[in-house]
Amino acid sequence: MRQPTAFEQELLQYINRARMDPAGEFDALIANAGSRTAVASDITTAIRYFGVDLALFREQLAAYDPVAPLAWNGLLADAALGHSRLMIDQDTQAHQLSGEAALGPRILATGYPALRVGENIFAYAENALYAHAGFFIDWGYGPGGMQDPAGHRVTILNGAYTEVGIGALADRSSSTTVGPWVVTQDFGARADAVPQLLGAVFDDADGDSVYDAGEGMGGVTVTITGNGHTMTTTTWDAGGYQLGLDPGSYSVVFSGGGLDGVVRGTVTLGGENAALDARAADAVPAITTISGDAAANRLAGTVWEDQIFGRGGADTLIGGAGADTLDGGFGNDLLNGGFGRDVLFGGNGADTLNGGAGADRMTGGNGSDLFHVDTAGDRIVEWRSWGGTDTVIASVDFSLTMAHLENLVLTGTALRGIGNALANRITGTAGDNFIDGGRNADTMLGGAGDDVYVVRDAGDQVIEWANRGLDTVRAYVSTVLPQNVERLYLQPARDASGAGIEGLSGTGNALANTLFGNMFDNTLTGRQGNDTLRGGAGADAFVFDRLPGAENVDHILDFNRNAAAEGDMLRMAHWAFAGVARGTLSETAFHAGATAQDAADRFLYDAAAGQLWFDADGTGATDRVLVATFSAGTALSAADIFVF
Repeated sequence: MRQPTAFEQELLQYINRARMDPAGEFDALIANAGSRTAVASDITTAIRYFGVDLALFREQLAAYDPVAPLAWNGLLADAALGHSRLMIDQDTQAHQLSGEAALGPRILATGYPALRVGENIFAYAENALYAHAGFFIDWGYGPGGMQDPAGHRVTILNGAYTEVGIGALADRSSSTTVGPWVVTQDFGARADAVPQLLGAVFDDADGDSVYDAGEGMGGVTVTITGNGHTMTTTTWDAGGYQLGLDPGSYSVVFSGGGLDGVVRGTVTLGGENAALDARAADAVPAITTISGDAAANRLAGTVWEDQIFGRGGADTLIGGAGADTLDGGFGNDLLNGGFGRDVLFGGNGADTLNGGAGADRMTGGNGSDLFHVDTAGDRIVEWRSWGGTDTVIASVDFSLTMAHLENLVLTGTALRGIGNALANRITGTAGDNFIDGGRNADTMLGGAGDDVYVVRDAGDQVIEWANRGLDTVRAYVSTVLPQNVERLYLQPARDASGAGIEGLSGTGNALANTLFGNMFDNTLTGRQGNDTLRGGAGADAFVFDRLPGAENVDHILDFNRNAAAEGDMLRMAHWAFAGVARGTLSETAFHAGATAQDAADRFLYDAAAGQLWFDADGTGATDRVLVATFSAGTALSAADIFVF
C-alpha cells in the first residue's frame, strides 16, 4: 500500500479534524472574523478576493453533524496520484481529462471495490493548508463568496465515506499554469471495510498542536490493548498510522521511534473509524497502573501519572496530582481526576465523571452519564452510537457543540450555554445568561437575570418565571413570546442558498413587549400590553387583535420610515373594532384629525401628535380609545389600514 507523503498526511489530518468537528473548523481556519483575517496570509487573500461572507460560512458549518474520520487507502491514493499527474501533463484542472476514464471506472480499475466514490481537485494550491481551506470554505463566485452548493465541503463531510486517498504533486515548471501544488482527493466506501484506529505521531516543532508536513515521526511503535488482545503497528515515514480493530474500548501506548518516553491514550470504537494523535511533547515516563476487580472498588492514584482501571462493579476512581487516565469499566462508576490534565472514561453504566482541576478529557461511554465541567479547557467526547441521556453540569461557560450530549446545567458564575443538533435541555444560573439551543427542538430555562435566548427551531421552548429580569429572545423562526419574556428580535434568517427568508412573524404576550423585525417582510403582533414595535426594512404588518384600551396601546417606531412607501400596514381584527367593514379601510371611516366629524368616522389620526384613535360611533356618545402611537409627523391614511 502506498503510504501518504508528509504533504498528503497533513491534508488527511485537516480532513479528519473538519469531519469530527465541522463547526470548530471555522476557528481553525479563521483567526479574526471581524477583520476577515485567516490563520494564513494566502487564505486571507483568497477570502477577501472572493468576498467570503464569514458569518454565512459559520452559519452553514453549524448545520453539519460531526462524522467519523477517514482511513487512508492506498488504492484510492494511486488513483488520485494518477489524476494529479495527468492534470500537470495536460496543464488543466478537470475531473475527467482527455483520454481518461470517468471517476467511477478509474477507481474500479485500481482494484478498489467501491460502493460509492467522490472526488475533490485543486490544481493551484499554495500548500496543504491552503488546499484544505479552498476545499472546505469552498470559495467561489456563488452567494457569500462560496460555491453553491458547497460541493467540496459536502464531499469532505459526507458520512457515507470511510476512506480517502490523496495524490499531491509539486509543479513549479514555468511551462505550465497549474501548481505550485496539484491535489486530488478520492473518497470511497466499500462493503468489506472494518473500523480503523488512525492518527499521527508528530513532534509539533512549531508548538501549535497541529500536524504540519515535516513534523511526522516515523518508526514509532503503537501498542493497542483491549478486548482481550494486544496489537501493534508502526507509524509510517510521515508519522501516520492506522489499524483495523473490532468495536470496543482500547488503551493505546506510543513508544520508541524518537519519543522520549511514552504517550498514552484511550479510545473507543463503535462501528466507525476513530482517531487518536500523539505529540512528542506529551511523552512521559512509565505510568503506574492500578486495577480493580469485579467488586465495588475504591482506587486512588499517586502523585505521579497513573492508569486506574475499575473493571467490574460500581467503582470509585480518584486520580492524584499527575495527568491520570481513569477507566471505570462496567458498572455505575464515580470518577474524579483530581489535579492534573486527566483522561476519564466511564465505560458501560450510568457514570459520574469529574475531571477536577486542569483541562480534562471525559468520555462517558454507553449509559446515561453525568459530567462535571469546571475549567474552560475541559472536553467531553461522546459518540452518537452510545445510548443514554447525558447531562453536563458546568461552572464555566460551556458548549455542547462537539459532543453527543443532551442536557446542560450551568452553575456558579457560568453565563453562556450552547446546544448542539440534539434536542437539548439547557438551564441557566441567576446571572445574565446567553442560551442558544442550536438546531432541533430545545428547552431553555434562564432563571433570574436578564437572559438572552436564541431560538432556531419552531419547537424550541423558553421557560421563564415572573419578575426574574428583562429577558430577550433572538429568533430565526416565527416566534410567540413565552410568558414572562419581554423582548423579541427577529434575526435575518437565510435558507441553504443564502437567500433571506421572508415572512417571519413575532407575537408578544401579556407584558409590555418590545418586538423588532428584521430586514425582510415581517408580521408583528403585540397582543396585550403597551408594546413597542419596530418592523425594520421590508413591508411589515402590525397586527392589533385585542380590544383597544389604556393598557393596550402599542407604539410603532418606524411605520414606512425605512423607505418611502415600503408597504407597512396596520391589520385590525374585526371583532376588536366593531362596526368596521372587513378589507381595506374605507376613506369615509378614516379621519385625519383628533376628533370624529361625522357618524361614519371610526379611525382618527392626529399626525401632529402621532396618535391613532378608535371611535366606536363617531358621534362622541362613546369616548374615543387610543389604539397606537407613532413618531410625530408619521404619514398614515385609510389605505394603510386593513380589517380582517
